[in-house]
Amino acid sequence: MKIAILGYGEQGRSAYDYWKKPENEITICDKNTELKIPPFTNKQLGKNYLKNLSEFDLLVRSPSVAPEDIVKNNTPEILEKVTSVTNEFFKACPTKNIIGVTGTKGKGTTSSLIAEMLKAAKKHVHIGGNIGTPPLDLLKDGIGQDDYVVLELANFQLIDLKYSPPIAVCLMVAPEHLDWHPHEDHYYDSKKPLFKHQSEKDYVIYFAKNDLSKKIVSSGKGQKIPYYEKPGAVIENGNLVIGNKTICSTADFKLPGEHNWQNICAATTAFWQIEN
Repeated sequence: MKIAILGYGEQGRSAYDYWKKPENEITICDKNTELKIPPFTNKQLGKNYLKNLSEFDLLVRSPSVAPEDIVKNNTPEILEKVTSVTNEFFKACPTKNIIGVTGTKGKGTTSSLIAEMLKAAKKHVHIGGNIGTPPLDLLKDGIGQDDYVVLELANFQLIDLKYSPPIAVCLMVAPEHLDWHPHEDHYYDSKKPLFKHQSEKDYVIYFAKNDLSKKIVSSGKGQKIPYYEKPGAVIENGNLVIGNKTICSTADFKLPGEHNWQNICAATTAFWQIEN
């Protein structure tokens, strides 16, 4: 199969490792003409790196490459050949116990908190995505069917996502990355795929105090559970509370600031759907 990897940053490199097999012919496409690529690998570098992609059987989009830019240099039909490292991870991951976290701020903190809570509950956990380990590299860890995966997912990874996890979290959202998106609504819409493929059995955790978070999660069928508002985790009388259970005092928090209280409430609410 003839495969073009569009963008050769960290996740493009992980795509190369994943698809590098004798039966595949790989071409690396990137605007950086000084890029160091693996020896004996085809390349298409420079300002025209997205031109003439119709000759390939599969196009693997790295997060830095916008789908609109692919279409602009080819035809709309070209998107039928496009996948992404995130889409391939969801497709190939041995476990369906995946928790996806998005938002404008706090994604990394919340993802790490969820992972630590799962570890404390004696779960085998893998964490990556937009932070740390690229999604496809997580597959090298030997993920088991009963393991848990926590993914921090940015708009660049979500814009053409064809899968949604059983637990999806939307934190505070505000305008950002408008150098990559043509307008604000395009940025907000890019986050919706994390939720829109869910079923009624799945869970959506969202920030109750943020109208954009509410709007984004409304795109799917998952059960909506707010945080910073009951029935999700709240701060009440100086304590972290969820349901009828007091978890701990805010004096025990190691992360200062109300923004981190929000992240802790988000993580607790997500974890609660697994353990209760």
